[in-house]
Amino acid sequence: MSPSLNLLPGTKAGLRSAQASTSFYWIPSAIDFPGVDSVLGDGEKNLYALQATNADSHKSPIDGLCEVWKRVDKDLRQSCSWNFVAVADTAETAQKLLDSFSQDLMNVRLGRKKVPVKTWACVLR
Repeated sequence: MSPSLNLLPGTKAGLRSAQASTSFYWIPSAIDFPGVDSVLGDGEKNLYALQATNADSHKSPIDGLCEVWKRVDKDLRQSCSWNFVAVADTAETAQKLLDSFSQDLMNVRLGRKKVPVKTWACVLR
């Protein structure tokens, strides 16, 4: 994935302006999406909700993903593959979060239907 220079305003309207065909990075400035710290799109119809943490247990990101779902444009919502990425400080923490969130997101309902959400974890060193 290439880095995006397209930093969207950290408002709900900023997130609504995201396009499936354009890479973007969105960090909420005045609102809180539980379990989601930021959202990025790669311009190739992949959307990634990110959570950075150093705790090996964390609140499920489902509520935050539901908020993202409500706020993005309908075209982006329906045309993108949805991903959740937990960014941790150790491999052990990343694995625990991956195991936990994979179960939580296996059959998640976003809007009125079940949406497949791929779950990832990585270590930031």
